[in-house]
Amino acid sequence: GETVSACAKGVVKTVGNSEEIGNYVEMDLGNGYELILGQLDQITVKEGSTVERGQVVGCVAAPTKYYAVEGANVYMKVLKNGTPMNPMSLLD
Repeated sequence: GETVSACAKGVVKTVGNSEEIGNYVEMDLGNGYELILGQLDQITVKEGSTVERGQVVGCVAAPTKYYAVEGANVYMKVLKNGTPMNPMSLLD
């Protein structure tokens, strides 16, 4: 139920659902970077909208069966030109 905020400014490409990561938001951050945040509930953004850094995009949902062992968490994936990268290298 904790809120989840965007870690960067971007444009929402997709708001969707998958079996593995549940409800998710996919954002285009520019310069070839994309961000996917999953395991969300109560998503507050829509496809095509611009999201500012720090803006709430949703809340932490109950985990899918793929993340049940970890418990409630936020799925985060960063891609650069389609290649996954370690998001920790970008966070401050």
